[in-house]
Amino acid sequence: IKAIYGENGSGKSAIVHGIEFYKNIMSFSNDFNSSMSKEYYKELINKETKNVYLSFIYAFVDDNNKSKKTTNVYKHVIEFGLDEYDNLIIKKEEFFKLNGTKRIKDENFNILFSSENGKLLKLDFSKKTNNILKKITANTLESNSFLMTFYKYIRKSEKKYALLDILDLIVGVGVQANLLY
Repeated sequence: IKAIYGENGSGKSAIVHGIEFYKNIMSFSNDFNSSMSKEYYKELINKETKNVYLSFIYAFVDDNNKSKKTTNVYKHVIEFGLDEYDNLIIKKEEFFKLNGTKRIKDENFNILFSSENGKLLKLDFSKKTNNILKKITANTLESNSFLMTFYKYIRKSEKKYALLDILDLIVGVGVQANLLY
């Protein structure tokens, strides 16, 4: 992003804060309930709905195959809110992949995983991977991004996952943003 232009109150700062929020979620520290972070994030929460909703779409072009370029498009959606103790929690998280070469519309995305209120609702991986992911995310989905937990798991895994390169880039964007900020 080189510049953001618009009238006062049009949402320029909201974009920057949203990117900052997402960068922290996708970082290895993932400490959005430290006293300093907590106060900052509470300021970002919508006062009426008491939620923050973030949606990011990533398009990755694979040009390793010279005869055919492939574009993979993913969408990551996270909704935050406050619990009864005023802690920031992840209320909902979803990760999607665009179905083929269709237009970028919600109905054209296939869900890869979904969680809501700390409960895993959908996993679309192998049975073995699903079972492992259920174990490593048990009781953590309100305070840790599933996508980041999954990323940490597959980085340690011996098995090669197709999503690893994509997640390397997504997390790399967060790390890069940390270095520039």
